[in-house]
Amino acid sequence: VTPFLMLVGTNAPYKSVEDLQRAQGIKCSGTAPGAGETIAAAVAADALGLDMQIVLGFRGGGPVWLAMSKGEIDVCVFPGPGPTQIQIEKGTAKPLFWIATETDPYFPDLPALTDIVSVSDEQEKMIDLCGSLIGGKLILAPPGIPEDRLAFLRKVSDDIAARADF
Repeated sequence: VTPFLMLVGTNAPYKSVEDLQRAQGIKCSGTAPGAGETIAAAVAADALGLDMQIVLGFRGGGPVWLAMSKGEIDVCVFPGPGPTQIQIEKGTAKPLFWIATETDPYFPDLPALTDIVSVSDEQEKMIDLCGSLIGGKLILAPPGIPEDRLAFLRKVSDDIAARADF
């Protein structure tokens, strides 16, 4: 599991954490109130004292990256790197920090949130909690799936999860 990243749009007026801390009315993408990236954004905003509004209703990365390129949002939170790396390479977004208590090997030079600001014990617990909010992938099957097929899916999933390299 890779921690969440806070990214800023490259066409936003903010280029650093310090810029965000001085700013008013920052807009951040969100999906739903209980979604991991939405919670992580709120935790980061609290720790940094940001005046940030989380705009809910984004359904996936495509709409977020489009809104960011159009300047409709200033920052976003995504697990890194994956598709986030593509946006960084395209120049749509710049990562600012990990919403974590430690850096991650994917971007080892990128600071963790706790490297940037001193946090309370409660805030540190919330930052740690963000790491557990990054879910896995679901495997779904229709109702009434034959038992042999269901058994096959379960066995394959268990075999993959048991692999040392997984």
